[in-house]
Amino acid sequence: MRAYYGKGTYFGKSSPFVHIDDITSATDYDGQHLSATSAQEFVRKSFAGIYYYHKLLESRQNLTCSESFETLLEDEASSKDCRLRAKPTSQCCCLQATLTPAERCFAVDTSTNITSPVILTGEYFEQRAWKGEWKGVQIQEGEITWPSFTNPESLEKISPTSLSSVDPEAKDIGSNVVFDWVVQRKQWEKKCVKHQQVAEVERFKTAWKQTRYRQKHVETCISEKYIRYCPSGQALFKKLMPPGTCLSCLKEPGKTEDKLHLKDLGDYSFKCPDNYVASTDHKIANQKGEYSWKCQCETTC
Repeated sequence: MRAYYGKGTYFGKSSPFVHIDDITSATDYDGQHLSATSAQEFVRKSFAGIYYYHKLLESRQNLTCSESFETLLEDEASSKDCRLRAKPTSQCCCLQATLTPAERCFAVDTSTNITSPVILTGEYFEQRAWKGEWKGVQIQEGEITWPSFTNPESLEKISPTSLSSVDPEAKDIGSNVVFDWVVQRKQWEKKCVKHQQVAEVERFKTAWKQTRYRQKHVETCISEKYIRYCPSGQALFKKLMPPGTCLSCLKEPGKTEDKLHLKDLGDYSFKCPDNYVASTDHKIANQKGEYSWKCQCETTC
């Protein structure tokens, strides 16, 4: 519908607004009649989970019809095509354990028996910098030298460098899933336990664009402590993270003979079962953190 006001001012008419309180009943995909309470709760959960960032949808908040009232009510066929759901609910669900990064220690053959903390301390010395000889000012330049024994990371020789295993720290259903693991490049955690002010020469320009030099000190680590992540005979591995393992499309209870099915939230709303998350291509979850972009399915549910 178009409306004009004054000298040709045009006002467009939007689709009709509907409040949740205006919903008096609904019909499901199979023709089953739903009460006003069930229909309102279904809309509230669906919209709150997808469009309103998990906040409760207020009953007086505007919802917009996809069609005009004229189109919705023009004939009986259009009214019959209006359903709360077009089909039974199904959802692409992934096991949470397949989406969670992890680092674990596994028994391997390693060339080093050093497992206690190792501390490496450098030696600091200074010498006069030739650039500092300007108007009688002497500028020092410092340097840290390290002992011939390098850090213990370079002594690590681990075999094998990859393996397949369950997650030894996984719980519930994730404890039975086998993952691929690859050895981490770093097996030791490095911490600085002592710092040294190292003298440096700083170059700068004067207001007359002349190059000058002055003394500068930079705080640098002179003593490092290495702590091995894993005990002797073990090495740190990282779980490989391929796309989330999809369990195909899980269906709502009563619509499948499989033991694993969607969890009924009431009022015709469902979500993935415990320890599973949903894909983001069709969000039916209504609570934060119950779906992930990492969960990918080859087919659309």
